[in-house]
Amino acid sequence: ARSALIVYAPHGMNVPFAEPTLVETVRAAGGVTDVVLLPLHAGELGDQTRVRALLRRAIDHTRAEVVALAGMLPSLTGLAAEQLSSREVMLTTGHAVTVVAMLKTVERILEATGRIWSAARVGVLGFGAIGQATLQLCVSRLGRPAQVCIADPRFGTNVSALAGCDLVLGAASVGHVLDVDRLAPGTLVVDDSFPRCFEDALAW
Repeated sequence: ARSALIVYAPHGMNVPFAEPTLVETVRAAGGVTDVVLLPLHAGELGDQTRVRALLRRAIDHTRAEVVALAGMLPSLTGLAAEQLSSREVMLTTGHAVTVVAMLKTVERILEATGRIWSAARVGVLGFGAIGQATLQLCVSRLGRPAQVCIADPRFGTNVSALAGCDLVLGAASVGHVLDVDRLAPGTLVVDDSFPRCFEDALAW
């Protein structure tokens, strides 16, 4: 079956066209996936009427049977529950794969560093669909950590809530909100934020 992944550009990046555009086709053993770029960047997602109109055109343009929504697009469409096409199409958010990838990464870095989850002070940066599901899956598979701190404006907290955490799960909807200079040496950050929650150059 042919599938499609619909994406948008990083914040502030100019997109030099006005319609959803096929930018890449990935061929693998499991099938063919078209990557379709919407003509907008992350900073323009606030215009939800425009976003939905572009999504409808993108879905109709691909003719794919399965369409995955990237980044913040699932959150803007009720986790793909909204009807966005007049034709029969399966919408997916990819959340399940993302959350499992986060868990697997946590397991790998704990093993590589000799850390123990039950002794970890875990901070969750961004407690939306990905942040909540990642924490829940980690707890269900690894047990309860020593401490959990949530940093999310919707819960009345910010990055200062992560002080003292030695493992941070990043799932923020905005980039560069985590100041690496304020992290304790040896802090582990597993990040799914887009853009990334920290500055790469400062982290290095």
